[in-house]
Amino acid sequence: MLGLILTILVIIILLAGVIYYVSVRNNDMNDKYVNSLTKYDNFKKNAFGHITNSLKEIDYLNRKSGSLGSNTDSTCYRSKGNKIEDCECHDSCSTCGYSNSPTGINQCLTCKNGNDVNSLYNNGAGWCGSFNENGEIITSTPSINATFYNNEASVTGSASGTATGTATDSTTDSTTDSTNDSTNDSREMTCNERFARMCSSSSDWAECLEKNKTSLVLAGCNITLESEDSNGSSTDSSDDTASSTGMVRKDFLKVGEKMLANEFLQSPNSKYKFLIENNGQLIVKDVINGTQKWSAQITLLSEFNGPYYLEFNSEFKLILFDRTNREIWKALAREPFTGGPNVKVLLDDNGILRIKDNGENTKWDSETYQLNAATAAATTAATAAATAAATTAATAATAATSGRTETSFDVFGIPENKKCPHGKFIFDGETSSNIACSADPTSLTGACALKGYNSSSDVFLPRCHKLQIGMGADSEKYKCTGGVGTEPGGMNNYIITSSSNNIGLKCDKFVNGRYSRDTTGLTKLE
Repeated sequence: MLGLILTILVIIILLAGVIYYVSVRNNDMNDKYVNSLTKYDNFKKNAFGHITNSLKEIDYLNRKSGSLGSNTDSTCYRSKGNKIEDCECHDSCSTCGYSNSPTGINQCLTCKNGNDVNSLYNNGAGWCGSFNENGEIITSTPSINATFYNNEASVTGSASGTATGTATDSTTDSTTDSTNDSTNDSREMTCNERFARMCSSSSDWAECLEKNKTSLVLAGCNITLESEDSNGSSTDSSDDTASSTGMVRKDFLKVGEKMLANEFLQSPNSKYKFLIENNGQLIVKDVINGTQKWSAQITLLSEFNGPYYLEFNSEFKLILFDRTNREIWKALAREPFTGGPNVKVLLDDNGILRIKDNGENTKWDSETYQLNAATAAATTAATAAATAAATTAATAATAATSGRTETSFDVFGIPENKKCPHGKFIFDGETSSNIACSADPTSLTGACALKGYNSSSDVFLPRCHKLQIGMGADSEKYKCTGGVGTEPGGMNNYIITSSSNNIGLKCDKFVNGRYSRDTTGLTKLE
């Protein structure tokens, strides 16, 4: 009997142990599941939080440089069925909610372009994308590509001469990085996509393009919408219109406004254009026959310093600047000048550029400027013979007293490198890094460089000596392996510069308006 009781007790104890073990194991598993779900929930909340904040940041940065245009047809909801008066949703939304001001990029309920909302919240609100699952752009209209053109940011052509009179030419040779190596085809795709992303959800493409014009131009995209009511009179004998070139037309310039390299003024009869050429020259062009009617005749211009732009400032001066914001040329309005809202720069039906005051009085015009320039040129020609001898004598005297034909600084270890060409003297502002030779020791006009003047922070100058030779640290003479020669603008194709390598020299190659390291290196002279 006792044995039976003991057996039952053992069985009970074993069952209790098994039950306890199973209970503990289930509790551990439940804790793991709970922790896993909690982590997932926290991750989901954090992920949605990061996405929301990222969208808000992107929208904030976009609004600093552009806008998608108005969205007056949208509907805001404080709660389901409860509309908010005088409220516009984010530009990408058709409807939005739910809050007292649901205008964020993350509060769309339906998308303007018909795409599905990427939901972020339980109430269905989220953000609207411009692309579908296949990466195709979803727009609110049939085709963007069929409605606008891509183009280059400038107009080709050239003009040269001299200018004097009421307009001032203040150019000196300098340069900055320039050119865009992309082809027209690849740029067109990029610009179309950029425009689509910025304006596909806008209800007014023209408004969107105008508001984003600066951002598009800085990105290398110059876009013009097709006109729905094109005037055939301006296209019957020339295809050089805003639509075909992609230039942006302006009817006039108000005080404080700029005219960029991709913009032009057009006369009311559409027969003339006033524009900025690649090299900064200002011209008036006859649209019908393509001839040049007028030029500001600015001297010493270079494409290396572009793009150029014009600004009509608060002092009623029309000023041309290069890409470094250096003043190149200006037109000065005559006094007295009456300020006011009607002050503007315009191109009239006769192709004459005018600055008009508030009373519509012309205070500067290109025709008078041209006559003044011609008169000044004639006067200069008449007095040139009389002053040439005196000028030559004065220059010779100056050079004799202050001009040096050889620098005291080292120029790549070669004595001949230190000497200026005949008729030139060491520029007064020489340093150990930048040494130039000029006919006038006080000016870099027409100068050449013995050393330096080859970076975007300096004035770009051609080298005085075509064959670039340097003495290496190993006492051997070297030349550039790539060769010699000059670019059409006068810059050497290859130049020797100092280096921290074991030879102490390197070669730079002139490519796309600037010098960069030439990988072909140096060759010893025999």
